[in-house]
Amino acid sequence: MICFHIQKLTVTLQWKPRYIDRASRVRRNQLIKKAHETILDRQCEHSLFL
Repeated sequence: MICFHIQKLTVTLQWKPRYIDRASRVRRNQLIKKAHETILDRQCEHSLFL
């Protein structure tokens, strides 16, 4: 029983960094996408005034 819990904990500890890493990567990609959209919006606004 104790061995099973230790094994389960080991698996959990191995998966957690991957999950956190993936979540942070998705978040970063969302921020980059939003930044690109903002830049494009600003470029479009400036071209309208020209």
